[in-house]
Amino acid sequence: MRIEQQIKRKLNTRSSINVAYILEQIEKYDVISFDIFDTLLKRNVSTPIDVFAYIEKKYKKIGFCNARINAEKRARAKKKNAEITLQDIYSEMPYDFSQEELLAESDLLIANSWMMPVYKKAVETKKVIIVSDTYLPEEFICNILAREGISKYEKLYLSSSLNKTKNSGDLFEYVLADLKEDRRIVHIGDSNK
Repeated sequence: MRIEQQIKRKLNTRSSINVAYILEQIEKYDVISFDIFDTLLKRNVSTPIDVFAYIEKKYKKIGFCNARINAEKRARAKKKNAEITLQDIYSEMPYDFSQEELLAESDLLIANSWMMPVYKKAVETKKVIIVSDTYLPEEFICNILAREGISKYEKLYLSSSLNKTKNSGDLFEYVLADLKEDRRIVHIGDSNK
């Protein structure tokens, strides 16, 4: 079973992951790549769109949740296979709540305690990179990672900064070309995309 398949199953069922098994598996690789959301970090909500409901309630902005969801759909339709940014999303809305969204994300994002032992061991013995799809700004992501004690990685590759996505394969192709190394690499994430 691939590591990412096990993590997907375990994280999605909210049970603990088998840290020993994953640590044993990553020994086979030279470079360990981690995803961010639902892997290194998790949100204290059931689904990502619950962040928008949280904003709607916190700021008493009736209709925000649905407006935000639809704005993201419109922004993605315009960009096709390229990644969107938070700015792209809010350009599809009649008002800009991007700062409130960043504050909400900051309130809700925490380190994933199940994955932290794997991450800490990996940074001690392996080259570690972080590769993630996100529309959030890189500076914001860096600040959250640092706040949550996720450091010592060698490089951060974000779709919002590189305008490439994991789903299309373009982001991973970019990472491989950038590493310029013929080494064994594994990506640990909550999805096969």
